[in-house]
Amino acid sequence: MARETRCLRKGQDGIFLIVAALAVLGVLGVFLEASFAAGNPKISRDAITVAALAKAKAALIAYAVARDDPGRPGEFPCPTTVATTNATYGTSAGACATIRLGRLPWRTLGIQELVDGADEPLWYAVSTNFRPAAANINTDKPGTLTAYDADGTTTLATQVVAVIFSPGAPIGNQNRASSSAFCTTTSTTIARNICATNYLESDAGRNNATNAGPYIAGKFGATFNDQIVYIKTDDFMPKIEGRIFSILTNTLNNYYTVNGYYPYAANNSDAAAGTQNQLNCANNVFSGRLPRFIL
Repeated sequence: MARETRCLRKGQDGIFLIVAALAVLGVLGVFLEASFAAGNPKISRDAITVAALAKAKAALIAYAVARDDPGRPGEFPCPTTVATTNATYGTSAGACATIRLGRLPWRTLGIQELVDGADEPLWYAVSTNFRPAAANINTDKPGTLTAYDADGTTTLATQVVAVIFSPGAPIGNQNRASSSAFCTTTSTTIARNICATNYLESDAGRNNATNAGPYIAGKFGATFNDQIVYIKTDDFMPKIEGRIFSILTNTLNNYYTVNGYYPYAANNSDAAAGTQNQLNCANNVFSGRLPRFIL
């Protein structure tokens, strides 16, 4: 009878056992981590909050990149400023010329409502330079918001376009009832459940419940439990530039296909918007603005 052979040499038996042991330990570690998280409500709440903030940031960037007529690429929505029980809740509020702090406009973004680990809807502030009706949104335009670290003096980011807040559970004197009271954020009497001071806190001299900031990633404690993420132009402008470049390239190539030549450029001195005589291609101008009829 033929002698049975083994696939592993004697020296490999030990390696196999080590690998098997590591695999078992890995599975055990995942199990223990999951069990620990399940038994620790704070870890579970924090995970929900982190995921919600990340989804909100991604949704806002996708919205700004995809904007098109009547909006513009780079344009961010206004917050929603009505109570959660209102039929229009989740919808962007107009041009937000004065009030640019409110809850995340999830309906306008085309996503489901996002809540943090305390089951509170996220809040959101937008820079005046990137709100609807803001003038000349382009690559060089900076955000106008600032975010500070917990000490209130170290800058996390300047020229911020948008800030997203997790308000957390009520703390201190925060009252989130539907009854009305004076709101320091708006300097008007409104329902407590739409007043930012009942959701967002201040720390180290910086107040997240202000309309234009500056905002702070404060130190967690008995008087502060906000979490924030922010968006800068670096997060979305390269995506917009790539999209616009692709659109204009296709438009110019289609023009060439139809006419057998590319159009002359418009004069650099022409304004970006105005009368019918502006941004027309000018004879023998080989470098300048894109002609109005292809924009």
